Amino acid sequence: MKNYVPFRGWLYRLTLACVLVSTTTIAEAGPVLSSIYPSGARAGTTVNIKLGSVDDANDLYLSLPGVRVHKLGEKEFSVSIPSEAPAGAYDIYALSPSGLSSPRIFTVGRLPEVLESDANEDVASAIAQPQGLDTDGAHGIIINGRLEKTGDFDYHGFTAKKGQVVVVECWAERIDSALRALVELYDHNGRRLHMQRHLIGVDPLLVFRVPADGLYVAKVSDLTHTSSDEHFYRLVLDTGPRVLFTDPCVLQTGQTTTVTLHGWNLTPSAMALPLGDGTGGISTTASSVKTRPLYDRTDVTINPPTHVANLPLPFHRRSTQLAVTGFTYQHPQSNTPTLISLCDTTIVDDDDHNQTHAQAQDIEFPCEIAGQLLTPGEEDWFAIRVRRGEVLWFEGFGERIDSPVDLEITLLNTTGSEELANFSDMRHNHGGLRFPTDHCDPSGRWVAPADGRYLLLIRNATGSLQTDPRRVYRVSVRREEPDFQLALASQQSKNPEAINVTAGGRKSVDIIALRNRGATGSIRISAVEVPRGFECPDVWLHPGASHAPLIIGAAPKSSHEKVPNIGGVLRLVGRTRISGGEIVRPVTGSVMTRGGLPLGLARLTEEIPLCVTPELPLRITARHVETTHVLAERVKEFPEPRVSQASVITLSVEAERLNSNLVVGEITLSGQSLPRGVQNQLSLITEQKERGFISFYLPPSLPPGRYTVVVKGQASLRDISEESPPHDITVFSNPVSFEVYLAPFIVEIDPKQPTKIRRGETIQIHYTARRQNGFIGKIHTEMVAPNGVVGLRGRGVSFISQTEGGNIQIIANEDAPLGAADFLRFEGAGYIEDEIVYLVSCFVDLEVIE
Repeated sequence: MKNYVPFRGWLYRLTLACVLVSTTTIAEAGPVLSSIYPSGARAGTTVNIKLGSVDDANDLYLSLPGVRVHKLGEKEFSVSIPSEAPAGAYDIYALSPSGLSSPRIFTVGRLPEVLESDANEDVASAIAQPQGLDTDGAHGIIINGRLEKTGDFDYHGFTAKKGQVVVVECWAERIDSALRALVELYDHNGRRLHMQRHLIGVDPLLVFRVPADGLYVAKVSDLTHTSSDEHFYRLVLDTGPRVLFTDPCVLQTGQTTTVTLHGWNLTPSAMALPLGDGTGGISTTASSVKTRPLYDRTDVTINPPTHVANLPLPFHRRSTQLAVTGFTYQHPQSNTPTLISLCDTTIVDDDDHNQTHAQAQDIEFPCEIAGQLLTPGEEDWFAIRVRRGEVLWFEGFGERIDSPVDLEITLLNTTGSEELANFSDMRHNHGGLRFPTDHCDPSGRWVAPADGRYLLLIRNATGSLQTDPRRVYRVSVRREEPDFQLALASQQSKNPEAINVTAGGRKSVDIIALRNRGATGSIRISAVEVPRGFECPDVWLHPGASHAPLIIGAAPKSSHEKVPNIGGVLRLVGRTRISGGEIVRPVTGSVMTRGGLPLGLARLTEEIPLCVTPELPLRITARHVETTHVLAERVKEFPEPRVSQASVITLSVEAERLNSNLVVGEITLSGQSLPRGVQNQLSLITEQKERGFISFYLPPSLPPGRYTVVVKGQASLRDISEESPPHDITVFSNPVSFEVYLAPFIVEIDPKQPTKIRRGETIQIHYTARRQNGFIGKIHTEMVAPNGVVGLRGRGVSFISQTEGGNIQIIANEDAPLGAADFLRFEGAGYIEDEIVYLVSCFVDLEVIE
């Protein structure tokens, strides 16, 4: 579809640079923004930031509205943050003539911010220039630093008063940094008081009560002893409220709920509460009483949103958290917002008295259980009543809500003596390195064997000797009601990148689907907002598929020159029909955080911005072609055809060479993101031709539904003067969608038949046309090819009644072209009341020889 909407103006300067670049420029992968420094600012202030890469950047774009940007010099910009900007993590991109860079996180806070001192490499130098925690009317400070040299250590001094509860938190992984931070706390004599390696993911956070007025030092180092401009961090020294987690951890949409906030400095009486041993407030003393105040806590009333779609979520969210929907809660005096999960069904709170199967808590589904595994070895038991044959789906959330718990879900009989099902880690990775989806949270399907009461056991698979209130969880108990989540990921698996589309060309990206609760049908991906000058046709994820190619096109350069602002944000949704209605889900953007990692590292983005880059000299366009014995001499095009299982689909591919000064060599065509079981057939468009074909055989086992294929073209490009070496380019066609239906019959060639024919020779090829799925009509079979059969003649055969086998006689002309007969196939036309209703086909492997 095409949809033109008003632009944001943030790519105007980039547009001018793009259209002035020589058309001989070949589009490469977009620029990678390695780092920004500092990586955040206080709301209502202006900060000067430096880019770690993208030498020719001329502008910046932030996903935070209202930001003003001014270029100061090479790699340096001033950024002004609106005073009303909500605290949180936003995406920042660099804009250059070569395109839009990959994003980094830019954090907006509420505390004063400073840059690290140049002299901060030991305790003495840190004490000589301490930071105050009560400056500018705030209750803390944020120090921006980085470890650029091998063996670098950063020491930061600060003053604190006796009795203050200071939260020392290092943000690194959560702001796209390569730093694996270690934080240590020292007194003014250099005596180490506390140390923390990790608490929130791999980022450290430690809490201590100040024993006496004086100077203290926080040391930041890297556990792996590496360094670079990508090892940046934000060290938060805060005596104000810090919410770490909530109980319950999930709320029902639109339902006002009393929520307990857990953290530090949340109430005026916080000073009287025990804070543990400095490891983040975790007590080392075992306790079976959940009410023990290991953290400061307070109750608040929260009115959650009435829906979960299109909510702003200014958080660092890993790719594994795609299924976690939520909203932002901001404590009035806190620097850091909190992400609280949302669901659309009833919440059941763990009642704290269900630690044995005899005490199992009765629940009714559908529901979400919000619980807490506080003590070592704690088990939570629940009971459900189901009918025989009823299908339930269970899904746990622990790791994906940043809880230090490895959940395990077990179904047992009513006495707890027999295990019926067990669900543990979801280890299937749908997105590979560019979008990892595997995690340690359990999910699974269960069919009730009989009417009755069954027990549900939830426990932590990781052994622990400590009591830890952070071990909250949520478990969904629902019937088999399909659902899915969608993300857009780059097809470039080596480096981070944004979406840059060449003028007049197309960009292929990947839609990744996480299917839940038995969702297997086709999913239609549609653009609901497309920037002017771009197009994004609908595509389909075929039945059961977790991937589909999405093609984003840009108008030719001449069109863009007439448009004052080029670029904007793409918004997509996915739809599928189910019994009783339609499911609609948004498509979330994503980016690889860093390339070259063995397990991949990716996160979600708040928006999907688009950018135009200089045009390529080649464009290919694909169209479906359908031939029958009555259409052998002409091509009939269908925009969205219906194709049978056990049949051949053929695409006509036209090549447009757009620059007379550049020579595009032979174009190799192949299919992109083909359905499972469909083999990729390579095809060529020679340098002298402007059109070619590519065909694919759809196996009989291919599930019925809607499908989308894209053709990838690869060619070598050289300047007509031949002064520069050839350059390889890759382009993509428009998407071609079609519907696959159950095969009424299957056409097959006997594998023992001849595969070669001499000029002037006549041969017989035996084949079968086996009826199925209730079809009883006439079948007429011809030998066809997309552009007509050249040099060969074949006599068609009709089957009626119960006939399912016969021979097609093939004659080779004396001047028949030598070599393999490309795209040759037997095509059977199925008749109902003398009208062709079905077309089924198979390839014919035949070579003409002397």
